[in-house]
Amino acid sequence: MEAGDLCLRLGRLGRIVLIYLAIGIIWGLGVPPSRLKRCYGDIR
Repeated sequence: MEAGDLCLRLGRLGRIVLIYLAIGIIWGLGVPPSRLKRCYGDIR
């Protein structure tokens, strides 16, 4: 069960990192913050 738990935790972490990476790329392309807020809610 420990290995399965680790895989689940890493999977969740990977999704969070992917979300932040996607937002960073879109922001880097020059999309205005107001448009970013509309696409992505507060993820904290």
